[in-house]
Amino acid sequence: MEQDNSVQKTLCMRGNPHGQVEGLFHFVSGIRVSRHKLKSARMPDVLVHSDNTRSVYLRVWHAVAGYALATYGISQILEIRPCHMVEWLELQVSRGLAPATVRTYSAALSKFLSALHYYKAEQGGRKRRHR
Repeated sequence: MEQDNSVQKTLCMRGNPHGQVEGLFHFVSGIRVSRHKLKSARMPDVLVHSDNTRSVYLRVWHAVAGYALATYGISQILEIRPCHMVEWLELQVSRGLAPATVRTYSAALSKFLSALHYYKAEQGGRKRRHR
C-alpha cells in the first residue's frame, strides 16, 4: 500500500490528558481509509474508520484518561496501563451497564490500547532514525 507522505501525522504528548486523547485520536483517525487496502497490505488496523464509532470511542477514551488522573494522578496517557482500563470498565459494569454497552466500551478500550502501542512504536522508529 502506498503511503501518503504529504500529510505526516505527529503527536506531541503535552498538555492535559484530554488534549492528549484528542491528539492520539487524530493520530489514528482512519476516516476515508479503506480497511481492505490495509488488510491486503498486511498492515495492522489501528485506525478508527467511522464517524459513529469516533464519538463513542472518544467519550470512553476521555473517561479513562479522567479516571486515571483522578484516581492515580496519571497526567500522561502513555502511562495508562491495561489494568487501569480494566478497573475503569469493572467500575462501569458495577453501575449496571447493559451487556451491549460493555462490549462497545471493551472494543473502545482495545482500540485505545492499540493506538497507544502504535504511537509508541511510531515514535520509537522516529527516534532511532534521527540518531
